[in-house]
Amino acid sequence: MKTKPTIALAAENNSSLTTMITTNKVAMVVVNGLLFQLGWFSAVLGGNSVALSVMLALLIVHQFLFIQHKSEWLLIALVAAMGIVIDTALSLSNILVFQPSVIAIPAWLFCIWVLFACTINHSLSWLKNRPVVAILIGAVAGPSSYFAGSKLSDVAFAEPLLQSLAIMVMIWALLLPLLMSLSNKIIRRETNE
Repeated sequence: MKTKPTIALAAENNSSLTTMITTNKVAMVVVNGLLFQLGWFSAVLGGNSVALSVMLALLIVHQFLFIQHKSEWLLIALVAAMGIVIDTALSLSNILVFQPSVIAIPAWLFCIWVLFACTINHSLSWLKNRPVVAILIGAVAGPSSYFAGSKLSDVAFAEPLLQSLAIMVMIWALLLPLLMSLSNKIIRRETNE
């Protein structure tokens, strides 16, 4: 019986390990995106209590499956705070109209921001070093998410609709690459400490 040389066997095992890790990373990216979608639909369709419950459950899952650096919690907090500020400003300027009228954003929308923040280092991480693509994706996906949410929940866009959507396009075209840059800076800071 002929045996394979040790180096060839090690290379074959390493190749299998690399394939397994790559496949696992792809699977985790998909899982992260699907968990966000689960949270998004739960928040938009279920309202505040469902959104808060699902968000807490998904944050626990996120901690065990995805958190690689403790600084990711800082990123999640910063993105959630930015979301509150942005959407409250949009609400106060009557671009987003909530029923019933609220001063700050509803809890379900806050939950979406928290869960969106959980995608930045995972299912959206491929955008981190592609600012032009991040601008384009932000300009399309951000307003699309709000538009879909407006059809399923108690939020509406102010009229004229195209003007409100144009404002959302500008915000998200700037915001998504900014969030990717923020994530890179936070990770760099942690790895340098």
